[in-house]
Amino acid sequence: MAKTSVSGSAPSKAVTLTRREIEVLRLLLESKSSTQIAEALRCSKRTVDFHLANIYDKLQVSNRVQAAERVSKLGLVDSMGRINAPVSDWEQMERECEAA
Repeated sequence: MAKTSVSGSAPSKAVTLTRREIEVLRLLLESKSSTQIAEALRCSKRTVDFHLANIYDKLQVSNRVQAAERVSKLGLVDSMGRINAPVSDWEQMERECEAA
């Protein structure tokens, strides 16, 4: 499973997210519900909730709002709430992690 380590300016250790967790996080930042995320990713709502629980655990938060605030503090999103790195950059980071 591809994993990406991301860290920002906040004084904490790097957060490692899987490719699917990054996809879920992107849609979460677009204010999509779990059901809408499930439809977009063609999986069950339960699977989305599983990924969200993992994201919350890794970011050390309890809900969507806190997750969005945390990724913002880590410098992973811009002022509009979009993930800073384009998809191609995320994929490059994933390839580098897999190669290591």
